[in-house]
Amino acid sequence: MAELPKGTKRSPRKTEKKAQVFFGHGRTVASTGNYDYAVDMFLSGLRLDPDAKDSHQELRDISLRRKASGGKTLGMRRP
Repeated sequence: MAELPKGTKRSPRKTEKKAQVFFGHGRTVASTGNYDYAVDMFLSGLRLDPDAKDSHQELRDISLRRKASGGKTLGMRRP
């Protein structure tokens, strides 16, 4: 494993497992086209495990699909 920057703490395994449950639900609902709920699931998972780099990318991909289908914008603010 690579060393973490000074002052950074790694998420405990138990928390990482809980986050993976949210990511799994997010993937499932995203495959049905329910992008808003999928984004919520990924954000909940990232609150538990903010170091999950692959999940950050998946969240971005889901957000782009949501936008392409006429959904909300990517940003936090709504136009």
